[in-house]
Amino acid sequence: MLKNYKELKVWFLYIAYGSNCEMETQRLLSGDLGYIETGKLEILQEGIGEVERMLKALIKSLERKALDPLNPRTLESFASTNREKNQKVKIVMEAKKAW
Repeated sequence: MLKNYKELKVWFLYIAYGSNCEMETQRLLSGDLGYIETGKLEILQEGIGEVERMLKALIKSLERKALDPLNPRTLESFASTNREKNQKVKIVMEAKKAW
């Protein structure tokens, strides 16, 4: 399903983004039905918009870091993962030769 912590974090951020969109829908409905005053609706919209911008920026940042080949952390993680795989392959190959 999800390969690592970063993917899981992005997944939860998308859920939060969906919840924020639901909040905006509720704000629109309550305004159309006259449940909330116009001034309060504007304040709610500002807050909803701010949360939306923050979530979008954070999701974009995390997705870019995961895909950025020039990111030293990404390269370091990739290299260490490949080193571990190569060591395991060598051990298995040596074991097969010993048989």
